[in-house]
Amino acid sequence: MADSGIAALDSWIARLKVLGDEKTVASKVATVAAPLVQAELQKTASAGTTPEGKAWKPKKDGGRPLVNAAAAISTRAAGNFVVTTLSGPTVFHHKGLQGKPVRQVIPDTGTVPPAIEEALVKAAKQVWEEITTGGNR
Repeated sequence: MADSGIAALDSWIARLKVLGDEKTVASKVATVAAPLVQAELQKTASAGTTPEGKAWKPKKDGGRPLVNAAAAISTRAAGNFVVTTLSGPTVFHHKGLQGKPVRQVIPDTGTVPPAIEEALVKAAKQVWEEITTGGNR
């Protein structure tokens, strides 16, 4: 019986040591957060809105623009960061290049829309739970 108590204590100590390594924790959070951020950005793009929920300007004929914009979004963990990129012709609309109206698809540098913030917090809470409980909940 004493051995299982010591093993449990050793396991707890090992999990808490991870908390002292902020890069390890941040990397785990980024890994968990990336698919959550991806889903939120694809949701707003599929709805035809900015990441903050503001509707995009309609096409000249009144139709909905960028119906395939969600497929142009790619989000991944890169170390301690969550990186989102946009590809293809959607970039021209996002930036308002070549005479296209600006239709923001992904957040601008330095801004964190509320839904993305919620995804990041959810990921951090999940990682915290995994570390502090050892996945036993």
